[in-house]
Amino acid sequence: MWIIRARVPGDEALRRLADIVRGDVVSSRRVGKEFVAVLVVHDDAEMEKLSASGAALEILSDSRTRPDPRQYVSSENRYAAEVERLKKSGPGGGKA
Repeated sequence: MWIIRARVPGDEALRRLADIVRGDVVSSRRVGKEFVAVLVVHDDAEMEKLSASGAALEILSDSRTRPDPRQYVSSENRYAAEVERLKKSGPGGGKA
């Protein structure tokens, strides 16, 4: 997945870009006679279509270059003991 900035000459071109990325336009604004939009691109096919559209593209973020955050998550529930302790000491004598 990429987040890109695209510059297009008019609102019709902006609509075509939005159709390519299935409507995932994060923001858009007019700068002079051009429109600048930040888009979310999901796959290679969308990126190829955007490149072929003739819009000036700038990649802001590429998720392929970031490490997968799931590898940093422990499979151990480190809060389980604390939750049990709080349940037992809580109001109602631990009847939670």
